[in-house]
Amino acid sequence: MATLGVSLTGYVGGLIAYSHRERMQHDTMSRLSELRARLESELRQAVSLAQGVASFAALSESLTPREFRGFAEQMAALDPHVVRVTLAPDRTVRFVYPLYGNLSQLGHDHHADEREREAVMRARRTRSAVVFGPEHDAAGNRTMIALAPVMRPVSDGSAHETLVVRGVAAVTIDLDALLLSAGLTETDPAYRFALQEQGRTGGAGQVLFGDAALFASDAVRLPVMLTAGRWNLAGTSRAEACCADTEGTVARVIGYGVTLLLVTLAVLAIHFQMRARDMAVHDPLTGLPNRRLLESRLRRLAARPGPRRRGFEVFFIDLNGFKPVNDTHGHAAGDMILCAIGERLRDHTRHSDTVARVGGDEFVVVVPCRGEGDTRPMITARLHAALAEPFEVEGSLVHVRASVGSARFPDDTVSVGELLELADRRMYAEKLAAA
Repeated sequence: MATLGVSLTGYVGGLIAYSHRERMQHDTMSRLSELRARLESELRQAVSLAQGVASFAALSESLTPREFRGFAEQMAALDPHVVRVTLAPDRTVRFVYPLYGNLSQLGHDHHADEREREAVMRARRTRSAVVFGPEHDAAGNRTMIALAPVMRPVSDGSAHETLVVRGVAAVTIDLDALLLSAGLTETDPAYRFALQEQGRTGGAGQVLFGDAALFASDAVRLPVMLTAGRWNLAGTSRAEACCADTEGTVARVIGYGVTLLLVTLAVLAIHFQMRARDMAVHDPLTGLPNRRLLESRLRRLAARPGPRRRGFEVFFIDLNGFKPVNDTHGHAAGDMILCAIGERLRDHTRHSDTVARVGGDEFVVVVPCRGEGDTRPMITARLHAALAEPFEVEGSLVHVRASVGSARFPDDTVSVGELLELADRRMYAEKLAAA
């Protein structure tokens, strides 16, 4: 029962803890999906702005700074994270908005930086917008850049026109402001997040947000797709980190407690059952075997086979004049003397012998034979001597005499019942002779 209870408790506790972690991970996955959607939405908005600037530039062969500023101002107003808008008709930036704080961008060569050059070449090659970064501006702020190719139609002299890349429009956004707007914050009460750039070779790149240790744990992960590369978003529930096994632990404590209670009740039930069975075959006063257990042992001795069947001797003992002891000193004193008699009989017999109480002042001693000789006279004398010594009761010495009758199996009879009756008759014969 204990093994089954402990095993079942461990299994249920583990199942509950696993279910708790699964639920936490499912909630974390839902939260990460929401963050990813907001991040990708913010990035798509930057791409849309870059495409809008590129489309505007494609419509004008001779774009003036004033026209660019007016349109770029409208585009920047659509996204609070926009840091600047630039336009490079070729490789070099010719237009920038706002001018304040961004004059250094005029004349900037998109091919001067390797990553930027790769992004520009990708935009030109795919003829679609790309997002790359993070980059650091002159003030040390982290930014992301959305690049869109400026496509102008060129006639080949026939009725068909071909779109040709004529520059690049770029929208730079504040990365930290974008992450905060998307919901990535260190103070989130329910979750911990981390955002990491994926390296060019597929390995881990720089950490954009949070603790990189999340990527070395079993945190839930989701990819954030960029047009040129990807980010990896990781998250874990603070409740999972702090209390992942709380429910399982509670279940185990309850399970182990119930198991302990059931085992205790089972042990007590077995104990009381054994005690009841023991009381059924033992005298409640002296603790000696009663008549039922005595007859059972006699039958086992009588049924022993072969060389072990050497026989046994039965001694029936009855106390002479025991009633006056109860009348004079009380039944409590009489019970004490009966218990003392049982102790003396055990002390003067062997461990293999049986001492039983079969009546109020009647005892039986069973002695298995070890040889061929008749040892009854010697044992009878020893029993008389043991019981002849006085008993002390409340400061007074009380003398108790006993009559002993014996019978031998199988010399006298092979019937257990007749053997006890024969020893009883011989005891009474000795009692009458003593009277």
